[in-house]
Amino acid sequence: MSSKKEKKKKKSSKSKGNKEKYTINKKQPKAIQEKRRKKLIVILLAVILFIVILLALMRQFIWRVDGSSMEPTFSSGDLAVVKYQKDIGRYDIVAFKTADPTTKNKYLVKRVVGVPGDVVEVRAEKISIVYQTSKKKNSDSEVNLTYPILPNTRDMKIQKIEIPENKFFVVGDNVWGSYDSRNFGLIDRDQIEGTIMTK
Repeated sequence: MSSKKEKKKKKSSKSKGNKEKYTINKKQPKAIQEKRRKKLIVILLAVILFIVILLALMRQFIWRVDGSSMEPTFSSGDLAVVKYQKDIGRYDIVAFKTADPTTKNKYLVKRVVGVPGDVVEVRAEKISIVYQTSKKKNSDSEVNLTYPILPNTRDMKIQKIEIPENKFFVVGDNVWGSYDSRNFGLIDRDQIEGTIMTK
């Protein structure tokens, strides 16, 4: 009788042990998944931090374009990388702080079309940017960029000026729907945050 009881006890203890093992094994995948999830979050945060530090070291930052004035190059909501650049050239796209208190946006994105030394003048209901492609001033080396005068730019005071040092004339790529130098005049070099890297 005692041997039968001992066998039953051994069987019951084995079954309990198996149950415990089963429950442990059942819980293991969840624990592993949780560890993996935490590890992925840590890696993701490390990558984001690395990118932020890298951009800071390269003197770059991310800019969100607001409005349609730069279409088709940039649409509203597009993200662009802005890089600090000492030298600003013709046709560079720049992000700058506007000095006009009436604007809705504190910062604007436009294309530089007029640089120091260029002549800006109003000709036949159009604004012309005239510059020389050669140091020798002659008709062959003269380039004339023209932009329409919009209804809201008809009261602009510019008639004919030469762009001075550290000043720029900027226009949106969407020339018929842009608030730019045709409205607020020249911008200063100190206003420019940096140039935008095109897509």
